Amino acid sequence: MTFEVTGLRNKQTARAVVGKGFGVLTSDRLSVYRELAEGKTESGCMAHCRRKFWYALPAFPDEAMTVIKIIAELYAVEKDARSLSPIKRLSLRKKRSVPILERLRQALNSMDPPPRSALGEAIKYTIKHWTALTYFAKDGRAPLDNNATEGALRDPKLRWKNFLFAQSELGCEAVAGFYTLMATCLRYEIDPVEYLADVLAKLNRSWKKADLDELLPWNWQSARNQPVAEVRPIRVEHLDAANVIKITHARRKIAAVKARAGIQ
Repeated sequence: MTFEVTGLRNKQTARAVVGKGFGVLTSDRLSVYRELAEGKTESGCMAHCRRKFWYALPAFPDEAMTVIKIIAELYAVEKDARSLSPIKRLSLRKKRSVPILERLRQALNSMDPPPRSALGEAIKYTIKHWTALTYFAKDGRAPLDNNATEGALRDPKLRWKNFLFAQSELGCEAVAGFYTLMATCLRYEIDPVEYLADVLAKLNRSWKKADLDELLPWNWQSARNQPVAEVRPIRVEHLDAANVIKITHARRKIAAVKARAGIQ
């Protein structure tokens, strides 16, 4: 998962970011995303679909709850498929999710609410985007929804005002890099604090540049217990005042991270 800093907010910028992704684009199927999906396979978000039936629940409790329960069965399958490889995940989806999708289609076709009611709009959305919403049953790489992406965006959004004081574009890029690293740790179920404490300690002890790839989150588990030689102490008298302050602040941050992680 990658975060980037841009100076503009328009379709051209979004196209540049989306164009760097893989061959499948998962979204809530808004027209702006469909325009950006040139040359990509579109995958729908079942969470957005389900949300529309939640909105219809007060006026149509029986019908809406029927659909919500069926969608819940799809998520139960995904819970079992989460740890599987894409090939095995697809096999499980074909065996268990495809019949559930067929029941969902039948349930939707059996309902006849007013077209402009909340339930009518929910059914219209689901049927209109059925191909994209069910794409996950054809590709083991595709997720059932895009909640992971939205969840990762929530934290930066909540801290939006703090980034007004990043002081420079370079500072913003550093923040984006930090969020990319932390989101990647969470994606691989790694404690970010534990990861930072170990990696910063290794970098501080002259970890070989040729082996830096071993410290990337997806490779880190095998590298975490590898011993490294202590680095030579920096001779502060050979540095100017500005660099001394930077080194002091860096050491304090490393010490704080180690303390939080319980590392001596």
